[in-house]
Amino acid sequence: MVVFDGIHGSLTNVTNNDSLMQINKHCIIKLAGSCMKSSPLDVTFDLVLPDKKGAFTMDGTIKDLDAKQIAAPSLALAMADIKSFHLQEMKMHIDGNQDHSKGSFAFRYTDLTMELEKINEDSKISAMPALSWVTNKLFVFPDNPMPGKDLRTETTYLERDKQKSFFILIWKSIYMGAQESAVRNKHLLEVLRKSTLGIHLR
Repeated sequence: MVVFDGIHGSLTNVTNNDSLMQINKHCIIKLAGSCMKSSPLDVTFDLVLPDKKGAFTMDGTIKDLDAKQIAAPSLALAMADIKSFHLQEMKMHIDGNQDHSKGSFAFRYTDLTMELEKINEDSKISAMPALSWVTNKLFVFPDNPMPGKDLRTETTYLERDKQKSFFILIWKSIYMGAQESAVRNKHLLEVLRKSTLGIHLR
């Protein structure tokens, strides 16, 4: 479970009055707090009030996130135990509406290693050391930026599941951005997303 603490902020231009929306159509929500109990979080939402499909943009940053903070969520979501990782900063921009989201992400991180897991027939979780070694050596970027390279940035597009909330759309966009930033081979990423071997990256 991803935990957000101490969230506080401000809201401006909260209205459903048509005449007021003609003067200013933007509702701005600014939030600050911490992610996973200790990592600073800042987010700004811009909601376009008159838009019939609920157009919005979101800009945010998360800083100083470590492996131990995301070990449980990553195991639950991806069947991958994050052994080491330090996120220095994530910058994100997402825009969308009730139908979809488009995102751009910059994850600045170091020392990513993971251990892939599978669920056995008796429902017990066990490690896959050989596949984990290959994954860490060949298919995962341990750092962003890599030595001598520019910072990698990624873009995402996600159709919204109409049965799920707005915040699920945001979270899945961020999670997809993290996948795209960490995995070297995009074809492998698609294979892993569709895998039936107990490695669930969606």
